[in-house]
Amino acid sequence: MKDKVMTRFVSLLGAGALVSMAVVMSGCNSDWNTQENLSKAEEQQGLVFTMAEEQFGDDVEVRALAKPDVVDTVDVADGVEAEVAIERDVAEERALTRALKTDNHYTIVAFETGTGKEKGRIKGRFNLATGAFVADVGTPQYIVLSPGEHCDFVCYSDQYISREGNTLTISLPNAHRALAGKATNVEILPQRKQSVTFRLQRFGARVRTKLVAPLPLPSNIGAKIVSANNAVPRAVTLNMVSWSTANLNNGTLTAAEQNFAGAPVYNEGGYSFNTMLSTGYAYVLSGTRSEQLSLSFTRGALYNQALASKPSVRFNSGKTFVAGGSYVIRMKLLPKYKYLFNDGRVGYLKTPGRAGFVPIALVVGNGLAIALWDVESGGQLAWHTFYGFVNQCNPRAIVERGVSSDEDYRVAINDPETGINWTWVAHRYSGATYAQVKANEKGFFPAFYHCAHFDTELVQKYCKGKGLASNVSGYRRWFLASVNPWVLVYTAISLQPRTSFSHWGYWNKFLLHKAFRDAGGTPLKTNDGYWTSAESATKAYDLNNVVSRHTMWPHDGWLSVGASGSSGDAANFRFYVRPFVSYLN
Repeated sequence: MKDKVMTRFVSLLGAGALVSMAVVMSGCNSDWNTQENLSKAEEQQGLVFTMAEEQFGDDVEVRALAKPDVVDTVDVADGVEAEVAIERDVAEERALTRALKTDNHYTIVAFETGTGKEKGRIKGRFNLATGAFVADVGTPQYIVLSPGEHCDFVCYSDQYISREGNTLTISLPNAHRALAGKATNVEILPQRKQSVTFRLQRFGARVRTKLVAPLPLPSNIGAKIVSANNAVPRAVTLNMVSWSTANLNNGTLTAAEQNFAGAPVYNEGGYSFNTMLSTGYAYVLSGTRSEQLSLSFTRGALYNQALASKPSVRFNSGKTFVAGGSYVIRMKLLPKYKYLFNDGRVGYLKTPGRAGFVPIALVVGNGLAIALWDVESGGQLAWHTFYGFVNQCNPRAIVERGVSSDEDYRVAINDPETGINWTWVAHRYSGATYAQVKANEKGFFPAFYHCAHFDTELVQKYCKGKGLASNVSGYRRWFLASVNPWVLVYTAISLQPRTSFSHWGYWNKFLLHKAFRDAGGTPLKTNDGYWTSAESATKAYDLNNVVSRHTMWPHDGWLSVGASGSSGDAANFRFYVRPFVSYLN
């Protein structure tokens, strides 16, 4: 009688992973109906199948990849943008195992190699606790094969994969649990044990989101990964004989809402960012492209914007998600600053129609903007050049009673003068022979002069051959600011309310640099002073008034008000100078 080989499933515990095994028995006895005969056959001969479940992210070639593949900048809302990057989920990949982890139901099919003729099938599931395979009651327990035959074996999770003929179909809702594997051209040998390995592969990829921001992210933030209607693959088909796949299109994804939890600080370019990582994943089919997906915020606000009311944020283009891949969409949420351009108009850098114009100042509010550069290419200047530094030169000093420096600084902060009048109004101060306009006195008031004439320096150095509109050049436009406008600089850059600035206030180093560098400007110097036009004294005006002059002190983490006085030569008493502009007609 021709030998027959019959398969029955058992389980063993391997050294490196929990594996499930099928044993194919051969022998001359045709009576395989009793457990006793089967047990004896198992002891003599068998074909052993090992099965390993591919985990998401199980790709050693990219396991160490930490740099993003593609980075795009997209709009989130008015005043908010995002730098979006796709990167491998490295943290998850380090924890990979190949143990069976999902409680799937499986069908194993034997095909005759070369013809695709089905020889038999068996169905059941694995007990994750013991590793034992249990065939379904009432279904075939064995597959009868002959030694010398060549067979292909296909194993698939039939709970999540449908079969029609020799075509398996994995639908989008099952992308996270569908598994299938194939062992090809296996010659059935009449030996005691023959090992054949299934690698159960995935047909979906998983995606989660990492939110990054320079300011603290709200704890209640929520979002969904979604697609446009009919924009993503709705299914993947798999030919059981050729093992080729194809995508069926016109699918729509709306994943479950993702919650976010705090994550380790994200560092980039010498800056530290607050980070939150989604606690769940969205699952897509292989072949889905990144630009087909977007993030729709469901809860939370940032930079004074309610994110949930805004359109979904598209992911960047250029990435195709591969089967078994585990991805993190890193979305760095950043504020967008408004700028004043050389044509006198205001807008974001990417506002339509702004590309042909040059940004010249950062808008801080109330028709005011601070220049993107210091005067004189960043050199330090004297407030005035007379010997008596403490002599009053403004038509009015800010009256400060000297109760405490904190209280005096608050008085200066709340004083309504912008500095325009102190730059442009003529005044005859003590010792002067005529009324002088500081804006026109280069030799006596260099800080004021270079602020007032910064429009000339702009055209010569920064405007790239373009001119200036009338509302950003000429009389009473550029000036040396008092203290009050500097508080507006603080609120514009830090995105904090004015009430958070007493005589100093915290801001973020990254935002301080971003506000100026994005537009091609130079950030404020830190750990050093900038002149204001404000004088303070115990009286508003007196020929013998002894005044101090307020300064502003930017630091990486905060901005503060100061006051300076000197009994020495005023010409040698210098600080940096950053001009302001009043651009409303």
